[in-house]
Amino acid sequence: MDRVDLTHAYGVDRQRKWASGSPAGWEYTAVVFGRLPDGRWFAERRGQLADVDDRSGACVFGDDEQSERLALRLAYSWMRDGEWDPMPASFDEFGRPTDGLPWIRIGQRWRLPD
Repeated sequence: MDRVDLTHAYGVDRQRKWASGSPAGWEYTAVVFGRLPDGRWFAERRGQLADVDDRSGACVFGDDEQSERLALRLAYSWMRDGEWDPMPASFDEFGRPTDGLPWIRIGQRWRLPD
């Protein structure tokens, strides 16, 4: 496993995202799972609940199916405590989700249908 800062990385495919807390609040934390342009899988945690180690970048695994499962398992392990809501992982130039899920907008928030 490597650490990579995705802040200015180009071509990152953020496939799933979950958040805990209000985006405007100090306790907001987000967990993201996805794939780098070179095919490697990653899990990233940012925000109040993130550890000091998380500030050094996303946890990046290999490019095979086992690495995909490891990255997703790590993302889920970070969400054991508290309430986590799915969020759109990426948006197009018009602000619409592009992660392939059937999102609906309710007020200022995006939700999945029940």
